[in-house]
Amino acid sequence: MRTSIVALALLSLTATAPSWADVVELKTGQRIEGTFRQAGPSGVVIEVGGQTITFDQDKVRAIYFGSAPTQAQSQPSALTETLKALKALQSVTRGGIAYRDYAPRVNDAKIVVDRYLQEPPEQGSGEVRSAIADAMDYHVLAASAWNARVTRGDYTRAGTDPAIEKCPEAKRILDQELQKRGPRPGDPLPLSYYVGSTLAYFGLPALWSCASDRIAEAERALKATPTETQK
Repeated sequence: MRTSIVALALLSLTATAPSWADVVELKTGQRIEGTFRQAGPSGVVIEVGGQTITFDQDKVRAIYFGSAPTQAQSQPSALTETLKALKALQSVTRGGIAYRDYAPRVNDAKIVVDRYLQEPPEQGSGEVRSAIADAMDYHVLAASAWNARVTRGDYTRAGTDPAIEKCPEAKRILDQELQKRGPRPGDPLPLSYYVGSTLAYFGLPALWSCASDRIAEAERALKATPTETQK
C-alpha cells in the first residue's frame, strides 16, 4: 500500500513503539515509526506492527534510524545528512562489503544526495555540490558495474558512464587492463563492454578511492567557505 490513509491508520501503532524505532517522515509532516526495510526506485519501505508499508520517494522528507529527533530539536541540515551518508558508504567499502549489501546502501545514499542537490545553491558552494555529486556518481557507477558482474548482465551501460572520465585512477587501470584484455580486430563486442567488465573486475577500488577523494575535497571546501548549514 502506498496511501497516506494507511500511514495515518498505522500512526496509532507508533505510540507504543520503542524509543529506538526507525522513522520515516513524510513531506506532510507525518512520522511513521517502525523498522526500516529499504529505500530504492520502488519506494521507501518500513514495517509497522508486522505490516509492510511502501511510500513513493517523492512523498518522503527524511528517514531516521534509531528514532527521529523531536520537533523541538534542531534538525541536521541536508548537507550534513548528505556527507554522513557518503562517509557511511566510504566506511563500508573500506571494510569489505558484498554486492547484496552495497547496492541497497548506494540507493539509500542517492536518495539523500539527490535531496540535497535539489536544494537551493546556498546550501553549499558550487565546489562542495560538485564534489558531492561526483562522489555519488562514482558509487552509482561501481554498483552498476558490479551488478553486471554478479548477474552476468550487459557491461556496456557501465562502460559508457561519463563518470569514468572524472576518475584518474580508474582511467589508469582501464588503460593498463585494456591493453591486455581489450577488443582485437574483428571482435564483435564493443569497447564499452570491455570497459565495463574491466571496471567490474579491477576498477571498483579505484572508483571508491575517487569517491573518497571527492568527499575529502567537499569537506575542505566547507572549512574554507562555511555556510549557514554548518551551524
